[in-house]
Amino acid sequence: MMEKYNKLVRDNIPNILDIEGKEYKTRILSEEEYELELRKKIIEEATELSKAESIEEIIYELADIYELIEYVLMVNKIDKRKIDITRIKKNMKNGGFDDKVFLEHVN
Repeated sequence: MMEKYNKLVRDNIPNILDIEGKEYKTRILSEEEYELELRKKIIEEATELSKAESIEEIIYELADIYELIEYVLMVNKIDKRKIDITRIKKNMKNGGFDDKVFLEHVN
């Protein structure tokens, strides 16, 4: 039975599938598709992070997310310093997450 994936995968996945003797179909994304798929992949990995149970699993998923963020920065030609400046400004305005505040509702 054919499993549908329709998602961005790491570059070596086709080689791995070849070694396993599996049939597959891939295509190269346009620049616009690529940038969108990178962002969708971050959501996929964040979902996996939310299900991680051990420190090793957390590290594994964070590594994927961090790498994907690096690619989004590269594709969009965004300097990491701009991210840090924005992060610091947001922290100064709205605070961080140190106090563990959980908002239940607002009337």
